[in-house]
Amino acid sequence: MASPKAIIIGASTGIGEALAIELANNGYEIGLTSRREHLLSELAEKLPTKSYFRAMDVAKHDEAIRILNDLFAEMGDVDLVVINAGISLKSHADWQSEKAVIDVNVTGFVAMFNASWAYFLQRGSGHIAGISSIASYKGFHRNSVYCASKAFISNYMQGFRQKAHRKKVNITVSDIRPGFVAKPMTEHN
Repeated sequence: MASPKAIIIGASTGIGEALAIELANNGYEIGLTSRREHLLSELAEKLPTKSYFRAMDVAKHDEAIRILNDLFAEMGDVDLVVINAGISLKSHADWQSEKAVIDVNVTGFVAMFNASWAYFLQRGSGHIAGISSIASYKGFHRNSVYCASKAFISNYMQGFRQKAHRKKVNITVSDIRPGFVAKPMTEHN
């Protein structure tokens, strides 16, 4: 029997790195993406199963879609995509800083979700897991754009989960909302 296969978008640190290790320890071949290729290379060396890695910036939407589609083609028969790429701010910031969060957490998420949805529609089945946050439930004064972006992800995923159910599409959509996690992105919180 072939090993299950997963792609983790945003795999270089934190939740993405931990998921990659856990899935590989459970027999999954792993596709890893992140902006920081050197961290992906180090992670790939630690994994006990076959792994693939690609530098990807989800804020470069069209390029990220192309890279993800190339990874689908190279790995073949992927079962799971975890969309974990995300950024945060240390505090409320100017328009350009908040736009950067939206470009990654909202527009980048939608780009990766749509490419994954199209792949799984063609394949006939699959699982898309989006990493949101408990911050999706309520705004927080120090980082309102982050909270809003996570609320978008959760609502977007809920809509697609309903769509899959109503159209009887064999694609599982999971909205994962972890609490506070000690990781480089949150070290100043």
